[in-house]
Amino acid sequence: MRSRYTTEIVNNVICIEDTGDEHWDETRSVTDDLDNVIADLKERGFDLTLPIIYKDTETGLWDAVMVRDDRFDGFQRLCVESRSAAIFEVTRED
Repeated sequence: MRSRYTTEIVNNVICIEDTGDEHWDETRSVTDDLDNVIADLKERGFDLTLPIIYKDTETGLWDAVMVRDDRFDGFQRLCVESRSAAIFEVTRED
């Protein structure tokens, strides 16, 4: 069982959103399937050095996905409500 999701690059940030929320008995959430999601992105030619954000299906909040050596390496909690706020957080220079 795999997740269903959309991907879009916005301002050089890879944005991922679940589309399987109506079919939880048939799919996994992106949150629970990020190993496969990252592998899919790599296979599809995405630049995994770009920041990656996703919308958590349970909370509705956006968080960042950490990648190391082309593999899922954890989460960075952003806890923001909009995609634009998440993009701002992962692209801002301190």
